[in-house]
Amino acid sequence: MANDDGISARSFTRDHALLFGPVVRLPESVSSNAWKSPWCEFATYVRMRASWVRERRYGDLPPEEHPARFVGAFFLVLRGAYAAALLAGLLPLKARALITLRGTDESSYAMFANPSYLRRECAMARIDVDAHVDETDATWEFMSEAEAAHKPVTLDPGMATVAGDVRPHRLWLIDGNLRLRRWRDDVRTGTVEATRELSDVAARVAQMDELNVDVQVLYPTLFLGGYTDRAEVDVALTNAYNRWMADATQTSDGRLRWVALPSMQNIEHAVAELRVAKDHGACGVFKKGIECGRSASDPYFFPLYEEAARLDMPICIHTGTGNPPTAGADTGGRFNAISAFTDLAMSDVPERYPELRTGWIETGASWVPFLQADLAAKAQKLTFHPFDYKTELFKRCRFYVACDTTDDIPYILKFASEDHLMIGTDYTHADQSAELRALDVIERMGTDGVIPVAVAKKIVDDNPRRFYGI
Repeated sequence: MANDDGISARSFTRDHALLFGPVVRLPESVSSNAWKSPWCEFATYVRMRASWVRERRYGDLPPEEHPARFVGAFFLVLRGAYAAALLAGLLPLKARALITLRGTDESSYAMFANPSYLRRECAMARIDVDAHVDETDATWEFMSEAEAAHKPVTLDPGMATVAGDVRPHRLWLIDGNLRLRRWRDDVRTGTVEATRELSDVAARVAQMDELNVDVQVLYPTLFLGGYTDRAEVDVALTNAYNRWMADATQTSDGRLRWVALPSMQNIEHAVAELRVAKDHGACGVFKKGIECGRSASDPYFFPLYEEAARLDMPICIHTGTGNPPTAGADTGGRFNAISAFTDLAMSDVPERYPELRTGWIETGASWVPFLQADLAAKAQKLTFHPFDYKTELFKRCRFYVACDTTDDIPYILKFASEDHLMIGTDYTHADQSAELRALDVIERMGTDGVIPVAVAKKIVDDNPRRFYGI
C-alpha cells in the first residue's frame, strides 16, 4: 500500500528502507563514505528527503505552502520517540516499521537496514539457528570434471518407496547405495520447492520477511545420513555442496548463512575446506555426534577443531546418522548427537581448544537435565576416571543447545544457562522439530510471563549471534 508521496509499506530487504533504520545511505555527491552513523547524518537525510518531496510533488508551490515543510519535524519526532521507547525497553523484539523511500533514479535517498549494525546495536534481530535446504540435481553441477564420475543420480519409481510411508519419495543413487530424496508437502512444511531448493533465493528471503526472521542458518538434508564409505566420493559430494551453498547464498545480503560440510573421511581435506567455506559465508561446521566410527572426542577430529577455533567457526552437532550404509547398525537421530555431550564434557577438548564453541542442533533440550545429573553422578563416583565437572558446564565448555518449542523451557533453564539456549524452525522439514513460527513462540513466552522477556531475547538473538559469530 502506498500513499501519495511514494512511501510504501514493504518487507525487510536490501531494496527497502527501515524507517527507524540505523544506517543512512547517501549518494557519493554528499559523502565519500556511503554508510554513515544515524546520529550525525539523520538531519542531512531529512533535509534531502524534504527537498525530494518538494521537487517531485510540489515543485509549483512556494516553499511556505507545500506539505514537505512538515517532513523533517515528523521524522525527527518519530525517531526520538522510537529511541526513547527502545532504551526504556518498551518495544517488543520484533517492532519494525518498514518503508521504501524512492527517488527519481538509482541515486534515490534511501535508509537501508544494515544487518551487521542490527546485530551489534539493535534489539530486533531474530536468528533461525536451524533451517534446511533440499539438495537438488543443480547441487551436483558444482562438481569438477574429475569429480563428475561420482555424481548422484535421481531415481523416480513413481510409487511409495518406504514401508509404512505412502509418500512417493524419489531416491538418490550414490556410489551404489540408495538414499531418500524426500517428497515434500507444501502445505505441511509451509514452503515451496523453489525456496527449499534455493532456486529462488528472493522468494526464500521474502518468506523470511513474512516470518520476521532476519537470518537463517542453513543445514543440509541428504547429508544428515551416511551415503558412502569411500573418501573420494565423500570429498566430491561435500565439495559440490559447499560450492553450491556459497553460490546460492551470495545474493542474500547476509540473510542466508550456512554451515560448512567437511569430508570427515579425509580430515586433511576437511581442514582445508573450512578456510574456503569461511571466505564464502559459512558460519559453522557441520558434524554428527558419532561418525566414521569415532566419538566426538576422538583425537582424529582435533585438526578440525583446531582450525574451526582459529576461524571462529562453531562445531554444530546436528541430529543424524554418522556412519556409511555399509557400516551396519548405527546410533541415529538425536541419540547420535546427544551422545557427544557427555563425551565432550568428560574429555579435555574444551580445555584444549578454549575458544571453540559447540552446539547441539535439532536435538531439543529436554535431555539436558538428565545428562547434567548423570555427569554429576559420574564426577562423584567414577573415581577411576576423574574429570573436571562444574555446575556452570555450559559456560565453561562453551556449549549451546537449540531447544524445541515443545520443551519445558522454564524447567530446562534451571540446568542450561539462559546464555546458551537457542531456537530454530527446521525450515523445509516436517518432523517433530519443525515449527515455522518457533521464534514467535519464544517471544510470546516472554510477553506472557512464561520466561523473562530478556531471556526470550537471548534465545532468539543474543545467543545464536554469539554462537555463530554473526
